[in-house]
Amino acid sequence: MPRAALLLLSAAALGACRSSLPTPTVASLSPTGLVRAPAKVRVRLASTDGARELGVRGARGGPVTFERVGDLVRRDDGRLAREFRLAPAESGGVLTLDDTPYPGELWVNARPGGGLRVENRVDFEEYVAGVVAGELSLWSAEPAELEAQAVAARTYAVGSLFGRGPGAFLWDDVRHQVYAGRFLSDGSAGGRAAARRLERAAQRTRGLALFSGDTLLDARYHAACGGSTARTADVFSAAAGPGSPAVECAPCSSSDQARWEWTAPAADLARLASEWDLGERLESLVPERVDARGRWLTVRLVGTLRTRTVEVANLRQRLGSQQLASAGALRTWPPPGRPITGGLHFAGRGRGHGVGLCQEGARGYARLGWDSERILSHYYPGATLESCER
Repeated sequence: MPRAALLLLSAAALGACRSSLPTPTVASLSPTGLVRAPAKVRVRLASTDGARELGVRGARGGPVTFERVGDLVRRDDGRLAREFRLAPAESGGVLTLDDTPYPGELWVNARPGGGLRVENRVDFEEYVAGVVAGELSLWSAEPAELEAQAVAARTYAVGSLFGRGPGAFLWDDVRHQVYAGRFLSDGSAGGRAAARRLERAAQRTRGLALFSGDTLLDARYHAACGGSTARTADVFSAAAGPGSPAVECAPCSSSDQARWEWTAPAADLARLASEWDLGERLESLVPERVDARGRWLTVRLVGTLRTRTVEVANLRQRLGSQQLASAGALRTWPPPGRPITGGLHFAGRGRGHGVGLCQEGARGYARLGWDSERILSHYYPGATLESCER
């Protein structure tokens, strides 16, 4: 794929994309017809969702704590409300919750299902930098790797928000993207260097997203593919836009980090059979649909009462996506179709769904001297870089 396929907009074209938004947290269309990013994003914090009480440092007036009381939230000064807004004491500062520094504002409200809920409302580009910090190890990441990740993360975020109203939000975990707030150097030489690389990557890619023609790409990414990525259409039938094809990934094929093994206990398999109404236990498992590179896409589960075909993505979610790490080059013991008498041992390659940019591979290509445009061209062939700034 020639690098010329990735085109940067001219300064005039960038300027043509700028106009005001009806509300700052909505992704919408620019006058040129391209999707544009919101000015701010609402990020829901999973680690505190449902907490009965919590404390925040760095707010105006000093540390503050909150607790759920009935249908309301109570501050430590006795005030009651459905929602409280906190801003940093200093302009450009951070608020610290659970030892994580967050730029922007924190909004604490009464969670409908009980407990508290916290949202970080933050400038969109600050959010992108926080995703790069959450998704990659900044201490060892290569500049090109960081830049490619920033573009993929920005594209995915805009695509996830587009078409949704002012209340749209993103989770800060794998339901959307891992967001780590603002990366602050620990003062060491390595920490300062990591902060500089992150800042440079965010600046060099600011506003840039991946498009297929005039349509925003469904730019997925994952930790490790194991040697080849998967087609978007094979794994995500309800993709938000044009996806990416399967490509070879040489660095990941030789990476020991992509190999894994795990045994699903008999109790987990029995729970799975019960949840899917298969009977008392799972008797066998057989891959039913496999892509051209051997990645499992659907499996047939045979229980004591009935049989059911499910997507591997759903199976990973039920058994635990950290344990059943991927669907690439899967092997089982007992082998597929053979009776399961106890637990079920899985072994495979890759980590994650396998679609789009492979983070392990991107790091390998960056260390071979590839720049970010070449990395993006490899994982998203034919895509162009356009500005999605307001």
